[in-house]
Amino acid sequence: MEFDPASIVDRYSILKLKAAHGVDVKKETTVFVEEMSTLRKAYPSVPWPVIEDMYDKVNGLIWQEESKIRKGSYDHDMEGAGRAAIMNRNINSLRVGLGNILNAITGKGFQDKKVEHVAVLGGTG
Repeated sequence: MEFDPASIVDRYSILKLKAAHGVDVKKETTVFVEEMSTLRKAYPSVPWPVIEDMYDKVNGLIWQEESKIRKGSYDHDMEGAGRAAIMNRNINSLRVGLGNILNAITGKGFQDKKVEHVAVLGGTG
């Protein structure tokens, strides 16, 4: 199966996060390291370190918020849970937008068009 550039970089970023948190993702990481190498060669004018850093930061923020939810940090704080959900939605819209930009730059893949999503509505609510 062929992945678009945004999916490759996003997945690679997530795999790095999982590995940093002790999840065994060696087999899958090997595949995506090769995919990243292929991307870098195919599109040498793309600022890959910048793109990867942006994905790492966005996915890291999502990981942090989701980790709080998984640990039950908001179990007795519905207002906090709502704020966390809105935060994740907003951060995810950055991830979607970044992917759309990357796919547009490379001319590969599709534009991710969300229906009634913050990335489409242009707001935070």
